[in-house]
Amino acid sequence: MSKRELMLQSASRLFMEKGYKNLTMEEIADNLGITKKTLYNHFPGKFELMKEAIELKLNQILDDLQVIADDEDCPFTLKLKKLILYAAHSFSRDFPLTKIASENGLIQEIIFPAISQHIIDITGKVMKEGVARGILRKELEDETPPYILLGIIEVFMTMESRYGIKDSSFDLFFFIEKILLEGVLSETGREEYRALEDTVI
Repeated sequence: MSKRELMLQSASRLFMEKGYKNLTMEEIADNLGITKKTLYNHFPGKFELMKEAIELKLNQILDDLQVIADDEDCPFTLKLKKLILYAAHSFSRDFPLTKIASENGLIQEIIFPAISQHIIDITGKVMKEGVARGILRKELEDETPPYILLGIIEVFMTMESRYGIKDSSFDLFFFIEKILLEGVLSETGREEYRALEDTVI
């Protein structure tokens, strides 16, 4: 890991602990064991530092989602549950960096440009696999469903800023799992997924 990435990881932790408004560049520099001048040599300001820290965390989340999606040894319904749980937690308002991004108007500026194509690609791949295995309904081979799922994630991430409604990872997980999957799973898929309801991941 590069020195810059280590600095961003440390800054991410501080942003999550203290929040954007309560954290100063001096505190970040002190935590890193460097001068404030050195920190400014790497990042022009706190806002730019926060943006880059969020982008680094997003890349880590997307890498993790890709690893889950590519796991050929994992039963498909368990893979689906892992993907939903991880995405719901990572992109919900109760995930600290998502909250910081939302409070600073960065959902549309940073998060969605960074995740959109990746979410579409991963979702499309998983849906094709599910159809091929007879777990998902054949209609889901169409290219539209991944975009619908992306739209749902966007709505949950921006509900508070748009409508004053606070969501949680449980809300997003419940909506996708209990409402959407009852419609997209075949009867075989529903039986297998229900068998996993008590599975701890």
